[in-house]
Amino acid sequence: MDGLFWATVGIAAGTFVLAIGTVILAWSTRRGVLLQERELKVVEEQLRLAKEQFAASQSAARPQLEIDVALERVMNSPFPVSGHVRYINGSEPAYDIEIWIKTRTQSFGAAVGTVLTPSAPTYAFALSGISDEMFKRWPFPDAHKAPVLQGDELWAGVTWRSPDGTKGQRRYKRLENGTRDENPMVMDPFPVLPEATTG
Repeated sequence: MDGLFWATVGIAAGTFVLAIGTVILAWSTRRGVLLQERELKVVEEQLRLAKEQFAASQSAARPQLEIDVALERVMNSPFPVSGHVRYINGSEPAYDIEIWIKTRTQSFGAAVGTVLTPSAPTYAFALSGISDEMFKRWPFPDAHKAPVLQGDELWAGVTWRSPDGTKGQRRYKRLENGTRDENPMVMDPFPVLPEATTG
């Protein structure tokens, strides 16, 4: 019986040591998992920041263009609208540039046919009209939804494409006093006249 007692004590001691080892192993495993989770969160945050930084640098490199328009006062001029497109920001070239202008009486438009870059930043133009094909692709619906332009008011816009295919556009409405509304929202629609009541 003495041998059985000591055998039981030996098994109990071994089981106790094994339990302690299991607890230590579980604690080490849990700690390792927590460290891996923290490292994963750090890596995810670094990846998010790298993506944001890449997107910001890519956005800063994309071309930004501006358009300025003048209405010619010369009678019988074959080109009643002239002006220039300017490269104002970015470092990548601007492709597929198109000019879009709407005056009180007529629409104008043309493909530029050249690439604008920081080293070749300006394109001068003179326009006499717009092709039907181009008119059907008019990219500024607010110019058609707004009330009729008055006097020398006009809408002017320029569209382009970046090397990665991103499309860009800029437009403004020149008001009668010559100032530019750089961010014209859709203006109030034509007034709705009250229906005549019969009585």
